[in-house]
Amino acid sequence: MYADALYTTNAKYVADIPELNGDLPNNCLFNKNLVGAGATTIAITNNIPYVIAVPFISLADNKESQHKNVLSVHSGVSNQDIEMYLLKGGNKFIVVYDSLARLESFIDVSKYKLLVDECHKIIEWSASFKPAVIHHLLTTFTNYNSYVFMSATPIRNEFLPDQLMSLPIYNIEWSEVNPVKLTHQHVHKNFDSIVTNICVSHIRKEKEGNAYMFYNSVKAIIKTIKQVQKLTDITHEDIKIICSNNSDNLKLIQTCLGKEFTIGKAHDPQDTRKRKINFVTSCAFEGSDIYDTDGVTYIVSDGNKVHAKLDITTQVSQIVGRIRDSVYNSEIFMLWCVSPIEKCVSLDEYKINLKAREEEAHKMLEDFSNARAERTKVAIRADTQTDPYFIDMSTDTEVRVIFNTVATKALLNNYVGLTQTYNVHKNKEGCGVVATLRDIFTGAEELYGVGYGKLWWSHT
Repeated sequence: MYADALYTTNAKYVADIPELNGDLPNNCLFNKNLVGAGATTIAITNNIPYVIAVPFISLADNKESQHKNVLSVHSGVSNQDIEMYLLKGGNKFIVVYDSLARLESFIDVSKYKLLVDECHKIIEWSASFKPAVIHHLLTTFTNYNSYVFMSATPIRNEFLPDQLMSLPIYNIEWSEVNPVKLTHQHVHKNFDSIVTNICVSHIRKEKEGNAYMFYNSVKAIIKTIKQVQKLTDITHEDIKIICSNNSDNLKLIQTCLGKEFTIGKAHDPQDTRKRKINFVTSCAFEGSDIYDTDGVTYIVSDGNKVHAKLDITTQVSQIVGRIRDSVYNSEIFMLWCVSPIEKCVSLDEYKINLKAREEEAHKMLEDFSNARAERTKVAIRADTQTDPYFIDMSTDTEVRVIFNTVATKALLNNYVGLTQTYNVHKNKEGCGVVATLRDIFTGAEELYGVGYGKLWWSHT
């Protein structure tokens, strides 16, 4: 690993750092260490041909809606759309990780710079959600003219994928940042009712501003809306649901709530009216820009629901400041019931456990390689589908499974993230203590009263 290059600045945005000279640094990991710093905007607006790879369709569309010179590429964009954009001289693409290989078949990547935005998702998804997609990205990025891997919540050095270990790291140290207070409440019972009551309080103007509930469960959002409608006269016109825009979600929402409900966007130039109640799922937790000067942020983590648990190591800090221009950005609120993290063994014990899992995975791959019958390979492949140590590379003509070299680092990254420390003000006198998120969510750090505490993140 090369020594870090450090930019210390009193600028507000990345574009204001003179040493960067209007572009992001080349062939490196770029830790901007702050959300909303305008780094992606540099790649979109300068005169360098760019492919900007992002994790979510909503993020790609969000940036395209703000910049007319860029083409968002994902499953909903046709090959003809790409060809027409190229014929018109376009050279700025913002593409979801899944569609990167398809886009590369239309362009000469040696003439483009690659920005892998929200690159912490590489380590998160490599052992769970999309290992094959991440494998392609990590084995092809050097084909580009130059490249940069960027995040506001960078990957810990020791858990970087092998392909990135030799890259220099560029850090920005911001000299002018404002603390963001996160007030959290441990809800022991009636979790759904408390979420509903917060919405009702905003509707009745007992609480100031417009509520933005960052809640990764469409079903739970629907349930909350139904309860809110029973208690108030609010209609679909004052409720916005921001979630993945797919047929399953739309059918569920309209079946349960009515045809008048639709799926909204984080930023929509065609619909600038602000709603009193807004629900946001994980598709817009990271990277998307939300504009509402009266927006109040609530993070909802229901440990009883798998999809409503938050990856505490990254998603909470990404949500901070997601509403770019709110007058209420100095404080955000988090509700949680069952701990969103597990009480688990020590780090040394966890490493031993992972070592055993690695050895078992290699044995399974050996059996796979030695299998002569196709049906045997298919059966072994089926057993690997939920195991982070395998990547399914099968095609229509070949059954193929490979070892996931990033799995152990990804799992350790998630574990160690729970030990990150924060300053916690735990009593009315304001006496500060150092606590980890593991301390808070497992009860090791008991907070006064009904469970309120204050965590601090840096944010402009």
